[in-house]
Amino acid sequence: MKSLALQFLCVLAVGLAGCNSGKKNAFINEAAVAWLSANAGPADTSIQGAWSGSDEKWGAIHFQQTESKISGSMGRHQVDGHMKGSVAYLTLRSDGRVHYTVVAKKRGSILSGFYSKSVPFSSLDQQPLELKRNE
Repeated sequence: MKSLALQFLCVLAVGLAGCNSGKKNAFINEAAVAWLSANAGPADTSIQGAWSGSDEKWGAIHFQQTESKISGSMGRHQVDGHMKGSVAYLTLRSDGRVHYTVVAKKRGSILSGFYSKSVPFSSLDQQPLELKRNE
C-alpha cells in the first residue's frame, strides 16, 4: 500500500511540473513528508553529532536525533528525517522546498548511501554519498 501511495505521489509530481512554483513547492514538500512517514521506524543507532562529507559539496554537517527523529543541517540545507534500524531517511530543504532525499546506512563512524533530486527518493538519479563522523 505504501508503495502504491508513493507511486501515486510520483505521478502527481510529474503532472504538477507545469504548475506555478508555490503550488509545486508545496506539493514537493508534502510528498517529502509522506515519504519520511512511510520510512519511519524504531532506530537501532544514532547519527547525532558532527559529520564531514567526502567532498565539500555539503559543507558543515550536523545532526540532532531524538529517538528515531532526525533534524539538523548539511551546509545550506535544513535536514529532516528518520532512522529506521541503522538506515537514515533524510530530506534536505532550502529556499522553501525539498531539493534532495537521502537514504544512507550507518556502519560504525561512516554513513554511506545515496542522495537523489527526486521526491520521493529514486534510484534512477541517485548519486553516492559518504559521510564520516567527526571525532
